Amino acid sequence: MWWGPRARHAPGRLAGHVRRIALALIVLSASADFSRAGEINEAQALTLESYATLKAAIAPSPAECVWREIGWLPTFGEAVAEARRAGKPIFLWAMNGHPLACV
Repeated sequence: MWWGPRARHAPGRLAGHVRRIALALIVLSASADFSRAGEINEAQALTLESYATLKAAIAPSPAECVWREIGWLPTFGEAVAEARRAGKPIFLWAMNGHPLACV
């Protein structure tokens, strides 16, 4: 058992299992049927009609773009000055890392 109390005493055991799983995935992907990889059927062919359909499905709707209408300010100092003039609070968006949490 690689997950039990003995795993603490054998740090390389988990890495060995990970290597075996990775090797199995490589073998499975290598044995996949790539004989038809270059073929494109009519449902996959890109035409003007299918392009328009794909573009409509991928492009954001106007309701998803309303954040662009907000008068965002590039610096905190400008936001403070504007907030003081208007007597309004500041919304500060600060983050650390990749915006999609891929760090």
